[in-house]
Amino acid sequence: LQGFDRFGNAVTGATAAVSADYTGPAPVAYGSLVISEIMYAPSATGAQFIEVVNRSAQNFDLTGWRLDGAGLTFPPGSIVTNAQRFVVAQNRRTFAAAYGDIPVFALFSGTLSANGQTLALIRPTPSLDEWIDAVHYETAVPWTNGVAGASLQLIDLAQDNTPPSNWAMDAVTRATPGAANSVAATLPAFPPLWLSELQTESLNGPLDNMSESEPWLEIHNGGDLPLSLDGYFLADNFTSNLTAWPFPPGTTLAPGEHRLFWADGQPEQTSGTNLHLGFRFGYSGTIALVRLVGGLPQITDYLIWPDLGVNVSYGSAPEGQAAHRTTLHAPSPRGANFEPTLRVFINEWMARNTIGILDPADSARDDWFELHNAESRTVDLGGYYLSDTPGQNTKYRIPANGRYTIGPGNFLVVFADNQTGQNSAARSNLHVNFQLGSSAGTISLYAPDGLTLIDSITYAQQTNDVSEGRYSDGASARYFMSKPTPSSANSLLPAYNTRPRFPFIAHQFAAPGERPTINIAAIEPDYPVQSLVYNIESAPAVSALNQGGLYRWTVPTNQPAGDYPITLSVTDNGTPPRSATTTFTITIRPPTTSAIVRPVIYALASGAGQVTFTFDTVPERTYRILYKDDLNAPAWTPLDRDFVAANATGSITDVVPGAQRFYQVQKLD
Repeated sequence: LQGFDRFGNAVTGATAAVSADYTGPAPVAYGSLVISEIMYAPSATGAQFIEVVNRSAQNFDLTGWRLDGAGLTFPPGSIVTNAQRFVVAQNRRTFAAAYGDIPVFALFSGTLSANGQTLALIRPTPSLDEWIDAVHYETAVPWTNGVAGASLQLIDLAQDNTPPSNWAMDAVTRATPGAANSVAATLPAFPPLWLSELQTESLNGPLDNMSESEPWLEIHNGGDLPLSLDGYFLADNFTSNLTAWPFPPGTTLAPGEHRLFWADGQPEQTSGTNLHLGFRFGYSGTIALVRLVGGLPQITDYLIWPDLGVNVSYGSAPEGQAAHRTTLHAPSPRGANFEPTLRVFINEWMARNTIGILDPADSARDDWFELHNAESRTVDLGGYYLSDTPGQNTKYRIPANGRYTIGPGNFLVVFADNQTGQNSAARSNLHVNFQLGSSAGTISLYAPDGLTLIDSITYAQQTNDVSEGRYSDGASARYFMSKPTPSSANSLLPAYNTRPRFPFIAHQFAAPGERPTINIAAIEPDYPVQSLVYNIESAPAVSALNQGGLYRWTVPTNQPAGDYPITLSVTDNGTPPRSATTTFTITIRPPTTSAIVRPVIYALASGAGQVTFTFDTVPERTYRILYKDDLNAPAWTPLDRDFVAANATGSITDVVPGAQRFYQVQKLD
């Protein structure tokens, strides 16, 4: 100990040394420190907060720990005592004005998203980050919403805090920072039962009992005891018919079991333990695990998956939790889930290039391989290592000059020509100090420490001008490709025709007399690109869909208010032709005479590849955020789902993949 005077100068002789030997049990942070309250939409700007409870009899030093999603690294001396309930806030003065004289443990620099996000309490270790607690909240069903200026409060502190049914809002006591939650109650125990993984389309996955490749859902018993599914249900939505598909009586999962259920809409094919669900998975969709509590359906777990590629799946990584769900590039039906920490893959390679692409540096037809970034952020590979020799991890260090970055979903071609002098600021391609063996070889990518393996492939005999690679991009399944696709999505044409894919289309709003126009242009992943034909499957009258992918509805002036679903399809001209459908809803609002309030963006913060901005909103009105990476692009793209404002401000956090991004805020009603 060292004493200091009021000017910060060390006082001579004011020192002491204290030693303490602790002989009790080692403190265990996991399960002890629990996120218990989240205020993401306060009534006053800057009054966001997060509350954490220490449920144990132990103390914890949080120095250097992080609260990801909030932009907080705990400062030195952040000691949490036994049974302490502490609050971290966005602004100390605004917090005090809104909630009173409540101690603030630390301040965070980020902004909690009004569209939902993941908050994770992280303890860094020398080898990897350790998740202590994490919650992924959303502002739409199945999460509670619609109470302006109220926080999300954990109901049962003794239970898992990831199910949405363990959270509630209180319209009377709107927030309880630093105090017991007003919604606190004892809930029936949530068993360790998880919707762990699903797959919608596969060329090499498991076959059902009819020897058919069908969509499947995996449910995982993460506990040490058998679990009965009696009284549980599956639903393909979050609002209606939640008990439409009950599990057959006597369905039981053994400890640690991963059970597959065939989501093919053919329940008549059920035989023994091969259970077929009464509905079929779409290429994107929702699924809920439901139980009855007090006679009412309660969602205990759910998945919302995007349009997935072939041979990949979607689920928990790591498994046994609901805070982090993502695309899984190595599907693991009936097994434990895995997804690498950094998803940069050696995606395609050609060791015998005689008529293929030319090296732009010298017009030679060199060996090449392709790296693919499956992350939602740009990855800078400067300082990473590439090698073709096992045991020589650091054979080639990628220059750390900012040139060798890969945007989300993009590719980097590496010429294996042993001519590193051809690397140039004028070219984006990379040259390494080795060549690929044509009969067999290895390619590995290592982190800057030279020890952590990011990805590695080992290949056998290669054929002239035929590449080998993952399909779809990043997937563990590998194929030879007669039409190589350097810098593009991998394609198996003509052996397999990949279906086109629609983009995410947000819920739309319009008023009578308006003409909403929506760009639904599909992505054609095959190369060479095939032609597409669009069709309206079902839509209101006076709808039009052109062959460029623009849908327009001229809403009659007497159109009744309500929800109007639209289903569109697209078909390519491959062999055989393949199709995809998309369904979205346009809600017609009744005409309003209220004054138009234009949203105004008035606060902006950015850093670490993220941008957060705050804007004026009107409570209980619906808003949409759109973006462009190029201001001259013909159409704006929805950033996420539309949301209903809870108070007079809204806040959005986005990961920016490139050097710039433009945003537009729309008030829809």
